[in-house]
Amino acid sequence: MSRLLRYLYTFFFSIALLFALVKMALRHINDHDGHRKAGPRRRFFERFGLLGGSPPKNGVIFHMVSVGETIAALRLLEQFISAHPDTPVTVTCTTATASRLISQRLGERVHHCYLPFDLPIFVWLFLKRLQPRALIILETELWPNLSYACAKRNVALLLLNARLSDKSFKGYRKVRPLTAATINHFSAICCQGEQDARHFLDLGLAKEKCHNIGNLKFDISPSDDLAEKAQTLHQSRLQNRPTWVAASTHPGEEEIVIASHQQLLKTHPDLVLVLVPRHPQRSTEVAQLLKSAELGYIKHSDNRSMQADEQVYIVDTIGELMTFYALSQVCFVAGSLVPHGGHNPLEPAMLHKAIISGKHVHNFTKIYTDLEQSQAVIMIDNTPEALSHSVAQLLDDTKQSKALGDNAAHYLQSHQGAIAASLEKIEIALAISELH
Repeated sequence: MSRLLRYLYTFFFSIALLFALVKMALRHINDHDGHRKAGPRRRFFERFGLLGGSPPKNGVIFHMVSVGETIAALRLLEQFISAHPDTPVTVTCTTATASRLISQRLGERVHHCYLPFDLPIFVWLFLKRLQPRALIILETELWPNLSYACAKRNVALLLLNARLSDKSFKGYRKVRPLTAATINHFSAICCQGEQDARHFLDLGLAKEKCHNIGNLKFDISPSDDLAEKAQTLHQSRLQNRPTWVAASTHPGEEEIVIASHQQLLKTHPDLVLVLVPRHPQRSTEVAQLLKSAELGYIKHSDNRSMQADEQVYIVDTIGELMTFYALSQVCFVAGSLVPHGGHNPLEPAMLHKAIISGKHVHNFTKIYTDLEQSQAVIMIDNTPEALSHSVAQLLDDTKQSKALGDNAAHYLQSHQGAIAASLEKIEIALAISELH
């Protein structure tokens, strides 16, 4: 039954991929201004398992689909590389922003490429070139053909920081035989929490393969130079003005954030909004919204100081959000005023920052529930009035702001330890791979 479903999955995936490629080609033809040419197209053939150069063989592959998973895995990767200096490490992803972050943060220490589309021939080419000992996937990327091919080649499969939302669980349950076969190809699935573990067990995962070891996102700490870097940036670019940050915003949210800032300027005329779109390439679109609102702005890439008549600082680069969290008095974590599912609030929590979030946080339900119970976050409705009221309240009441930030930091610290447990599982998986 599972084999038949995998064949059907492959058939329908092939058709969907064909349509996607046609759509992409038409978009390329119509892309007269060339804005997309700097994206992943240069390495597009990697998605077909065609790797250029001389990729290292007999190593370990770490796969992180996008930026969030990449940030969560960086410390794990760095510790693994330190412990295994002679083991080749390949890091894969499927988004351009994650690719840039991997290159920026890990550089020459790893080989980097895109993960191929989940069709047998592409997966076969990919694995044949790399001949890995192990494939370690972060969070929940379940690819039936990839997992089957790894099992056939005796490549150890490990799923770390695994999570399954209720929505995803219901989707996978509709094809339970295929899902059960896929997840049981893994030597271990290490879950973020008890509910995630229950979901995997309900989908047919063998009990001995299911482990609840906590969330890697908790195992973070500020870099040694973060405080100095933030202070320098705050002074040189923002002129030491009071600052709040709207982090990882999406379409439909910027309008609320901008309207909120307009209200705040009536009572806090020197206040700066640091606006960080989730996708930096949208900075031009965000700038147009600010022009319509008659707000002065500069972009981070302008590389100059703010003027007195500029009220918004657009961050149009990647990998620097932590610095802007560090220099801000209040942190609004976006993706939560629209039904996107929210973003990671643990980074500002690490920095003892007062956190505000909308209520669309289904990707981080457990974390936000715990933060609320710990009096470590303010949850608001999706209106400019609600956001501006909460920001003003925290700017004016430093005692409440400090208490909120300290509670968030304490919550984070009490849940750390997943990196050590994950490294232990990786060592076991590598030891097993040596036996084959």
